[in-house]
Amino acid sequence: MASDPARDDAQLSLDELTRVRAAMTTRVLAPWWYRWGMALCTGAIFAGIGLFDDNSTMSSLLVVAGAIIGPTALAGLLKQTTGVLVDRYSGGMLLWYLVVFGVLLVGLAAQVWLDLPYVLFAGAAVGFVATLLLERHIDRRLAGRLGAGGAA
Repeated sequence: MASDPARDDAQLSLDELTRVRAAMTTRVLAPWWYRWGMALCTGAIFAGIGLFDDNSTMSSLLVVAGAIIGPTALAGLLKQTTGVLVDRYSGGMLLWYLVVFGVLLVGLAAQVWLDLPYVLFAGAAVGFVATLLLERHIDRRLAGRLGAGGAA
């Protein structure tokens, strides 16, 4: 049976596309330190808000570090390490927002109105775990999009 040059070229192109997608998938996934760093940033925000009455300077530093400095530095390091920077947070965050801000509101209310000091440190643990799970979910979603040719 004779080989069809057009079919062979098409197969080579598809094989190359599969290889490039696999290579891109490994580049867009966040390393472990990024996921843990983002989780620590979330925890820092909770801890900073929880310390507001006791030490406003430390509180402010933790909130600014967790909300601005940490994520910005981590994004820069992620781009430098992987060579790419993708929008990791464009969708699929509703559940995370509901959990994290719900825990924050409940913890803050308990700390202020029920006079339960440092309850937001427990909330920091919940926010930390929720952020770790979110980052893993984002990586799975990005890998799925690349594996499906961007159609997912």
